[in-house]
Amino acid sequence: MCVCREESYRESRRAIFAFAGSRAKNAASILAAPAVIYWSSPMAAEGGAEAGLAATTVEAPKQEAPPAAVPAVPVVRNADLTWDDTHTKNEENIYCYCQTGWDDRETWVHCDHCHNWFHRKCCSEDINEPLSQLMRRAINYQFICKVCKPSGELLLPHDCSHGAASVPVLAELAEVAGDPGKHFHLSQEIIPKIVENWAALHLNKPNNMETKRLVFLIKDYFSRYPQVFQAEEDDAERFRLLVPLQGLVPDMVPNKNKTWQPDNGKASSKPSSKRRTEEVTKARKSKRSREDSDMPNSASVLFNKDGFRYTRAERDPLTPSGFRPARSNAGVRLSAQDRATQLKLSDNMMTVTGDKGYCMLRATHGVTWGRWYYEVEILPAEPPSLPEPPEAHTRIGWSQKHGQLQGPCGYDCFSYSWRDVEGTKFHVSKGKAYGEPYGVGDVLGFMIDLPVPTDNSKILQRRNRLELPFDYKGSVWYERKDNFDKRSLKPLPNSSMTCFKNGVSQGRMFSNVFEGQYYPAVSLYMGAKVHVRFSDFKFPPPAELQCRPFDDAVYVNNAAMTLDDLTHKIEQMLSGSS
Repeated sequence: MCVCREESYRESRRAIFAFAGSRAKNAASILAAPAVIYWSSPMAAEGGAEAGLAATTVEAPKQEAPPAAVPAVPVVRNADLTWDDTHTKNEENIYCYCQTGWDDRETWVHCDHCHNWFHRKCCSEDINEPLSQLMRRAINYQFICKVCKPSGELLLPHDCSHGAASVPVLAELAEVAGDPGKHFHLSQEIIPKIVENWAALHLNKPNNMETKRLVFLIKDYFSRYPQVFQAEEDDAERFRLLVPLQGLVPDMVPNKNKTWQPDNGKASSKPSSKRRTEEVTKARKSKRSREDSDMPNSASVLFNKDGFRYTRAERDPLTPSGFRPARSNAGVRLSAQDRATQLKLSDNMMTVTGDKGYCMLRATHGVTWGRWYYEVEILPAEPPSLPEPPEAHTRIGWSQKHGQLQGPCGYDCFSYSWRDVEGTKFHVSKGKAYGEPYGVGDVLGFMIDLPVPTDNSKILQRRNRLELPFDYKGSVWYERKDNFDKRSLKPLPNSSMTCFKNGVSQGRMFSNVFEGQYYPAVSLYMGAKVHVRFSDFKFPPPAELQCRPFDDAVYVNNAAMTLDDLTHKIEQMLSGSS
């Protein structure tokens, strides 16, 4: 490498690491929307003070003042709109940045955070390009508006399941026919339309599905969700969509996960609006976009075992294998695979129940720096599968990814915990007096404080791009063998862990913990049951601590991985390999 290229390479590396530090530092606030959101058009941005925006916590971006001849659009607060139970329609008929009424002829996108509708034409050019790859009435995306995310809109397209793919297809067929009540033939009209738009519906999947198999899967899907699809009385091969265009939000049907339960498995006539509202409300409350392999009860889950860890892969054109570790924007939850197999995880992956001896599970994301907080509520225990079982117990805290799952949290050098009995704290199986005991009904808070690394390269999550994934029951995975040497563990100065009981601090539990990436960890004995919150806490931490809700770890992790991709791409460019 020549001298000028070497110097350019060094300068690029320094720039990337500096950017990584600032980007990752701010990534946790990517979706930090205020409790009250003010809706305004670009023309009203300068007139916000007169319209009552002076006290809001969201600062409108500076824009040129509108011409005097054009009156500013009155500012309407999202909280002042009267929304229906599904939060898809309001009585005032005000939507989008432009605050106009609903029009079925327009193409809309639905914000995953504030649940308002926005015209595609009113969105930025940056997201209109990926939007153009989707169907007109697509539901396979996650969109965050610039009101909820002031730094810029976010659009994340994702694959559709075969059943959910029929939703935008049926909507488009009805729209072209000009009759929302028309039924369409499954194999003659619906399936060909799905195949025609395969790339827009199945972004990361090749079209290798036999038509006969596809017909079977979609017909079974229709029969299990009669609140969404209706078969024609005289022809069981013809179907229509029961949901209006304004109800086509990304989570209105089970896509990556089954959020609705089948109604006795039988098709029925059009359900009442009340029943549809209850079903959609139930679906929204359990909204968590994830692949089928992430479902806690799925047969395709690969559990982490002693010495081996598994990570789901997704498409990535920047790597020789064409894959990378999957990234998620669905929020932190309890991991379906990073858990002991005997633990029972709820469908929303936020509640877990124990069975028999102590065993542990971790959350889906971990952190290496920053001050973070999550909350656990102790629920009444469920009887385990044992005659005359002993009393249920818990040990909850933090664990690195190498921590033993078939044992309590605090069992080894990789985990730290707080036990319900006598409020004892544990590390390497040694118990010491710490705080108050806790039990059913108590809400526990867990804070970890890890100083920011002085070496910016540690903020990036560098990965081996030469490792090859493998296919397992239709999903692609990486297998990694744990070769971690415990002797390399070293204390992290100025790090600490603190616990809270019903909002009251129990004091510092551990100081100078071992350096590494830490995950929220829960271990249960017998039928103990807990519910975990990574945001929207019952007892938020004191404001002066400036803790980040652990749910934001998703965006910090994704930002670090994205910066790693940028670093890798620049390294390739400077080395002349691409």
